[in-house]
Amino acid sequence: MTETAGQPHTPSARGLPAPPWPLVMLVTGVALLFDVVRVFLPSLITLYGRAGETAPAGMGMYAALWFVLPFAAVPAARLAPPRIVGVVGAVALVAARLCLQAADGGTPQLLLASAGVTAGLVFLYGCARTTAGTWVPAGLIGGLAGASILHLALDRMDLVWRDGPLPWIAVAALCAAFLWSVRLSPASPAPAPAAVWFVFGPVLMLAGMYCGGAAMLAQDTGQHGALLTALSVVLQAAALCAAVVCAWTASSGGTVSSAGRPVSSGRPVSWSRTVSWGGLAGVLLVAGVAAAEAGVPGLPALVTTVALGACAGIAGRQAGTAAESTSGRGGVAVLGGMLVFLVGAFLYYAAFDADLGFPNALVPVAVAVLVAAVAFRKAPRQRTAPTRRVPRRWAVIGLAAALLTGLLTWQSPPATKTIAGNSSRSWRTTSGWASGSAGGSTSTASPPGSRRDVPTWC
Repeated sequence: MTETAGQPHTPSARGLPAPPWPLVMLVTGVALLFDVVRVFLPSLITLYGRAGETAPAGMGMYAALWFVLPFAAVPAARLAPPRIVGVVGAVALVAARLCLQAADGGTPQLLLASAGVTAGLVFLYGCARTTAGTWVPAGLIGGLAGASILHLALDRMDLVWRDGPLPWIAVAALCAAFLWSVRLSPASPAPAPAAVWFVFGPVLMLAGMYCGGAAMLAQDTGQHGALLTALSVVLQAAALCAAVVCAWTASSGGTVSSAGRPVSSGRPVSWSRTVSWGGLAGVLLVAGVAAAEAGVPGLPALVTTVALGACAGIAGRQAGTAAESTSGRGGVAVLGGMLVFLVGAFLYYAAFDADLGFPNALVPVAVAVLVAAVAFRKAPRQRTAPTRRVPRRWAVIGLAAALLTGLLTWQSPPATKTIAGNSSRSWRTTSGWASGSAGGSTSTASPPGSRRDVPTWC
């Protein structure tokens, strides 16, 4: 039996703690969804949009279709248990991801990525209705962090773009772990607040823009040697690990007595009194995004990464009740939040082909303000609040992961080439999504044997 919120901790048959399967499920599921989105967005531009030949409105309508289809899960959950709906979405997500690994570009790649996005959102809807709130903030941020660290370790050319048996083995293992954790994750009577599910879409957009780039220390990676590039990767990976820790610690809720002491039921929790993140995390998030859009390299990306984890943790704070357990608001909230992701990404990148009447740098800032507002609304009003203590081994694991990622990327920067074509769009390799750059039309050179119809910056 796996542990859920409000249940006592039960050791496994060998006397070891049972794995937190809901946490594993969220981390692996979000990582798979992140992979699919990284294929969907550039495929939308290069295959459906034909690299600028199709009007932005046409691309927007096509993309909106796949983000609106998951709302069919709402009536479906009235005919079948929400857990079944989530399991169907999980299986479909795995099928789409495995088929993408075998796809050879073209229309199949576009359709598989589109279907994978829809399947991933249906899975998240089921999770929002059934997953214990204890694990949700750390699981969502952990999935984004894990996918981003792997993205960095692979020199920003993900497994989906690689041939050979090793990528297949890695993807199959991830999919198997995901499905196994889905099977072992029971439904919980105390899901997470709807707020944390709503902010996932905006957080996903900001994470894709600022949390996956190796050129964190400057706009042009080619200006620096291997040492500085590896250092930037280490710092970014460390910030991603810190974001997971912040999501875990800031999300602790529980009932607080009149004396200010935490009162928890079920599994004992180690508490400490720390200054509440409150509105500080939101302020740091908005400031980091604004500075990054203003062209300030380095620190803003790190601040944004950590602040995203803190804001997600605050949004997922438990109030000690199950008031939202039967309302289903979490499921609708996660689908609505992904619509915010779609609108924000569309406005930001459509500005490279159309005059929107305002600078597109305002879009991520507005999204950051939205995340900050949700976090501020959920933040505890007292100056200090009880939080979970972080095991020391977490710091050791995070530091080791950051250093290993830096060592894996210790190499000279890739060559650059000018993108030919009629499109006015230009791209740079400093984010997980396709990111526009006003400084020149450059992109990493295509790797030998590349067989996918997509630029290598995705």
